[in-house]
This record gives sequence, structure tokens and C-alpha cells, in this order.
Amino acid sequence: MSFEYEKRRKGQVAELQAIRILKSKKYKILHHNFKCHAGEIDIIARDDNFLVVVEVKCRPNYRTIKCVRMKQRNRIKRTLAYFLKENPHYKTYLVRFDIILFATKYMQYAHLKNAFQ
Repeated sequence: MSFEYEKRRKGQVAELQAIRILKSKKYKILHHNFKCHAGEIDIIARDDNFLVVVEVKCRPNYRTIKCVRMKQRNRIKRTLAYFLKENPHYKTYLVRFDIILFATKYMQYAHLKNAFQ
């Protein structure tokens, strides 16, 4: 089994776990792995009046909190702009960018709301 395959599989498992967490918090999941020419968004959900864009990360510990770099943030924002163009009924929602970070070493997670602008 290749390293890339294993990494992708861990990411998929983490995303499915993140969806379970969000659903338990009464979020409505709109899309999982939304892809377009601009990039990919792991999860797009709704939380009351917020359209929540969720990036899921799986790391050994929490010290890698700056795991979503500026380049990736910009790609996520471009992808969101495309999503809103294709789904104009969500344009009235406030947008929030969250990160769900799984610390595999500790078997725990952190849901960082409004993690970046």
C-alpha cells in the first residue's frame, strides 16, 4: 500500500467522522468533497444563518494548528465563489470558515469555528 493511498484513506475517514460530528451538532450537510476547476472544499454545511465551509485535517497532534496555509485558504475561497455562483440561493447566508482537526496521537478532535477569514 502506497503512502499516498494511505494518506488519502485517512483523509476520507476523517472527513466522514467530521460529517458525523457536524450532524450531531445539528448542522445540515450540503456537500461533501465539492470540486470544481478552482479547487475542492471538504464539507459545505449550514448552521442556522451560516454557510459553513469546513476544512478537515488529520495530524499527529494539535501543534500543527496553522495547517491551512494562505495559498490553500485562497483556493478554498475561489472554490466557494464558484459554489455560490452555481447556488445563488446561498448568497444571502453569512459565510464562516471552520477547521476540524483530528489529533490522531490523542484520538481527539478540535472544531475551530471561524478559523480564518
